[in-house]
Amino acid sequence: MNIAASDETMRMNPTAVYVGRQAIYNSRLKVAAYELLYRDSHHNRALFIDGEEATGQLLLNTFVDIGIEHIAGSRPAFINVSDEFVLNGHCESLPKERVVLELLEDAKPTAELADALMKLSQMGYRIALDDFVYEQHLDALIRCANIVKIDVQQLNPAQIEEHAKVLKGFGVELLAEKIETHDEYEFCKKLGFTYFQGYFTSRPRVIEGFRVPADRITTMRLVAKLHDPDVQISELEELIKRDPGLCYKLLLYINSSSCGLKSQIASIRQASTLVGLRKLRTWVGLLGFGAIKDKSPELVVTANVRAKMCELLATKSGHKDSDQYLTLGLFSLLDAFADCPMEQVLNLVPLADPITEALLESSGPLAWALQCVLDYEQANWDAVNSTGIDPQLISQAYLEAVDWTGQIMGELSQLDE
Repeated sequence: MNIAASDETMRMNPTAVYVGRQAIYNSRLKVAAYELLYRDSHHNRALFIDGEEATGQLLLNTFVDIGIEHIAGSRPAFINVSDEFVLNGHCESLPKERVVLELLEDAKPTAELADALMKLSQMGYRIALDDFVYEQHLDALIRCANIVKIDVQQLNPAQIEEHAKVLKGFGVELLAEKIETHDEYEFCKKLGFTYFQGYFTSRPRVIEGFRVPADRITTMRLVAKLHDPDVQISELEELIKRDPGLCYKLLLYINSSSCGLKSQIASIRQASTLVGLRKLRTWVGLLGFGAIKDKSPELVVTANVRAKMCELLATKSGHKDSDQYLTLGLFSLLDAFADCPMEQVLNLVPLADPITEALLESSGPLAWALQCVLDYEQANWDAVNSTGIDPQLISQAYLEAVDWTGQIMGELSQLDE
């Protein structure tokens, strides 16, 4: 198959394609790579029946139409490849420094496939085996691989431990996928897994008797107050000045070349006048949540992608009060930041009723946007397709949100250098 010349590809509107990502973390919960997720919005089933065609479409849309830097930034991208895709030589057209070839679990472990993978490995490509369950006849494939992915929901703890022992003998790195809880993460980390994938970082680590630290409550209340549409400049200034570290970083960022201001800014009041409340809210949210200890930086990224995507969906759909949608997305991870149930957090950090309704009950006038964002984030493509929203609009909103977040996070990260 020629991945650049499929008739169906040429006919299809490239922006009406869902391309998402899921973070892959290292043992310090920093993002090491992203796995790319794909769905053609015109189809009702995940991916195409033909795995080779599916991979070709993903690559065409990621590398040509969208640009991989807009999805994965500077990090490696895990891309699912079928055995046919490998055997037909398509992998060699991919930039080896940007991708990890993830061989699907239904690949037939033939000698021909092992030879093709070994050739790719010798050329410098990194290879991962997806949803791996060990059997001796798969040894030839393991010897070609750099990373083996273990589905922790598919095996019990004893089986996971046994797999770790066997696979370490091959010198491969282990990736635990579909991790749903922090306990599962800790278990796999103790077994020597190198990488971790799943939605556990977006969920609270609820511990009996745990009390939310005062500094986290202060940060969340500050950000919530900033998103109050009735907040006054004097109130905003007073709130930010209560946190000297945050105030310093905010002024440092505003005076950096990233903001492009011609004169030096000496106060929060002056900043709010020159750059506006909207930008100030965004920056304070990023800096405030980013300062919370013991949390993956990707949690801040996810919160801001959600916020921007909710806002864009509202704006592109003709809804008013897009600021409320942005606030909803941003605060959809309050429970994960606080490590306690959402209901308890909202008792500490009161928000507007429509936002509270959407967060607690998935109901009310704003809930549709957050639900669409969550379905897209988790690659629940059928649910995304059933929203009745133009697929092109949804895809564009996601990509713009990822790009916007990456840009501003990159600028803010320079403050720590």
